[in-house]
Amino acid sequence: MRLLSLKRQLSSLLAVILLISLSLPFLGQAFAVSPNLVSNPSAETVDPTNSQSAQDWNQGQWGTNSSTFSYATSGNTGTRSLTVTTSAYTNGDAKWYFKAVAINPSTAYTFSDYYHSSAATSTVAQFDNGNGTYSYMNIAAVPAAASWTQTTSTFTSPATAKNVTVFHLINAIGSLSIDDASLALSEVVTPPVTPPITPPVTPPTTGNLIMNPSLETAGSTPALPQSWLQDGWGTNTAAYSYPTTGGQSGNRYVKLDVTKYTSGDAKWYFTPAAVTVGKKYTFSDYYKSNVVSSVVAQYDNGSGTYSYVALGTGTASTAWKQFTTVLTVPVNMKNVTIFHLLNTVGSLQTDSYSLTAISAPVVTVTAPTANTSVSGIVTLAATATDDSGIKNVQFMVDGSAQGAAVNTAPYQTTWDTTAIGNGPHSVTASATNTGGTTTTSAAVNMTVANVVSGNMIPNASVETVNSTDTKLPQGWQHGSWGTNTAAFTYLNSGHTGSRSLKAQITNYTNGSAYWYFGNKSIVAGQMYNFSDYYKSNIPSEIDAAINMSDGSVQYMYLGDPSPSPNTWTKFEQQFTAPAGAVSVAMYHNINGVGQVTTDDFSLTPFAYAGFNQPVVSLTFDDGYKSAYTNGLPLLQKYHLLSTQYIISGSLDVDTNYITTAMLKDYVTKGHEIGSHTVSHPDLTTLTAANADAELKNSQSTLQMALALSIKNFASPYGAMNDQVLTNAKKYYTSHRGVQAGFNAKNNFNAYNIRVQNVVSSTTPAEVQGWVQTAITTKTWLVLVYHQVDTNPAAGDYNTYPVDLDAELSGIQASGVKVDTVAQALAELTPQL
Repeated sequence: MRLLSLKRQLSSLLAVILLISLSLPFLGQAFAVSPNLVSNPSAETVDPTNSQSAQDWNQGQWGTNSSTFSYATSGNTGTRSLTVTTSAYTNGDAKWYFKAVAINPSTAYTFSDYYHSSAATSTVAQFDNGNGTYSYMNIAAVPAAASWTQTTSTFTSPATAKNVTVFHLINAIGSLSIDDASLALSEVVTPPVTPPITPPVTPPTTGNLIMNPSLETAGSTPALPQSWLQDGWGTNTAAYSYPTTGGQSGNRYVKLDVTKYTSGDAKWYFTPAAVTVGKKYTFSDYYKSNVVSSVVAQYDNGSGTYSYVALGTGTASTAWKQFTTVLTVPVNMKNVTIFHLLNTVGSLQTDSYSLTAISAPVVTVTAPTANTSVSGIVTLAATATDDSGIKNVQFMVDGSAQGAAVNTAPYQTTWDTTAIGNGPHSVTASATNTGGTTTTSAAVNMTVANVVSGNMIPNASVETVNSTDTKLPQGWQHGSWGTNTAAFTYLNSGHTGSRSLKAQITNYTNGSAYWYFGNKSIVAGQMYNFSDYYKSNIPSEIDAAINMSDGSVQYMYLGDPSPSPNTWTKFEQQFTAPAGAVSVAMYHNINGVGQVTTDDFSLTPFAYAGFNQPVVSLTFDDGYKSAYTNGLPLLQKYHLLSTQYIISGSLDVDTNYITTAMLKDYVTKGHEIGSHTVSHPDLTTLTAANADAELKNSQSTLQMALALSIKNFASPYGAMNDQVLTNAKKYYTSHRGVQAGFNAKNNFNAYNIRVQNVVSSTTPAEVQGWVQTAITTKTWLVLVYHQVDTNPAAGDYNTYPVDLDAELSGIQASGVKVDTVAQALAELTPQL
């Protein structure tokens, strides 16, 4: 596949290479042991779609240079090869490269090709991590060659690599031709190693960690400096010497000369020094060379495992020149030595080595405590230490400085949390030592939870007109989605005052239309109460759009207000902001042909005002026979009473529902009977007369059958509007819907009793969680059940007997009081 983003990916290649782990095993040699992975390696097969290119080969170029590509008709073997010529060069590179091949992670591979070039070139491996990201490894610097010459290098694939290709690239004015490419698995052969000379002195633990760093002291073998070693690998001819005059400091230095080179490298290196994982060290040496040299760190874990990191390159220099860099010790590594090496024909002298630990402060935020809520004015505190002393500590909130840096201990300052939005935030502290090195602490995450008093919605009654658009109230917007025709009107009448908001859909396929205010900060875990007044000629829907700390939006359904076309009706519901919540916007949606008008919005923090004790009521809707045959025995088993809301028209008629005899048995065993209409219609869709008949006749039928007063009512589907409610109040003392929530002193409405709906997917653990909430808040929990059937075909509104058994067992074990609806009303109403 042709890569289209090489410019961006390779623009920082030199910086990336400094961090890449090299693959050369310590004192080892690598040999190819598997078939060639490169397809069309000698480029003999022509691309069937492009006669100017070889099959499975691509061209790549980036930067400011003039480069041309050609598919030559001569080669090292066969009759074809690949050439790139750069005639003008400022930066970047150009190359042919083979189609990426699948490889194993953390595995040694050997790459080779034949080339001739008029300029020095390079080989670089590009690894595809399989998720759209790439990493790069410098393999070798390749000298110019007038005739076909083989370059061979071994590398180890990173742990995340899935695929690889190799760029043999040119990044200078000149020409490069390549042929006979090979990529194969490698076998590492490590020859015996002469044990290092035991140093006669104890290795230093502070200051310069390199023993005999200026190489002035000769070892027991005169050709070697004390505590120094020499090594080489690959196919090359190298000579090592230890001159007695001409050093950068003092008289002695080490020198190596490579007179022939095919692969590998040669180097002097010091006896490994003990280092600390994660700590930073400064390395430097002085060198002279007539070619580019490389500097590589070799780490070991003390048990024979080695890791290699490229530290950089030294440019050719006829005068002593200092190389310096900073290295960080990888995980699990205990010792390090540094190779200043040659991997080409040339000469290199080195002297005056230094490896010193970089003193860095240790800083920890101690206040506030992680994962807590804070509000108002809080103290930010930290501890900071360093061998050289602490210059100052700067506190930061979400990465921005908080106040001035603190120069003396105790390191603390104050933070006014009201100046930042509610929600998750993080505090860090950066300590700087007297040497100018800075360390930043780990972040301490907490939630700002300043309680907002009063209505959080601006211009809640929409009376204030937008100063730049008279068709909008200040702070409000409208919107729609889906396929529909929506219109929005800023009316000159309202529930209170003289303005309100109308959304209307005249043509509908899907989606919704709505008015909404801007996002308001909320606190995760905090409960809120939302309400508005509305008029609508179709059912509407209210949702909370909650913006999360990770940038996502979580929608929370609050309810479906029933139609109320002629009178203003209040919708009110509580919700709890989920973990990670930052802000919220409320939507009163219309999602069909019709209209909704809204006014007098309210969003306030809410906390339940509890009763003297928590109460749970078990209610069963419709009068299903399964609730009698399977549910009643379980209620009796745990000595719990229920309220059964009965469809009176189904008695003795439908075999799926109970008989009058069963109804009487409920009463005999102490259970309450409530009304659920005659035929289970949506009452808001009926005429006033028909709705009234459903309410009245259901009550009279049940009372005649039982010779009891029926005072409590549950509407089918929870559907209710002002007209239906007015009629219901003529016959009943309460109405139970399906709006989710808990009933407390400060949200109690006997004609809108809130519930938790139990469906087929509800688990006993969820029910137990609701019970625990009621216990903690001292609220009234009303559970709504329907069928109790073993057959999955019973549908969503079914509870399996085994689950009901577990739920009733948990309720009994909790010790919470269980009342019928009538009993609960009698107990709780006097407490209001």
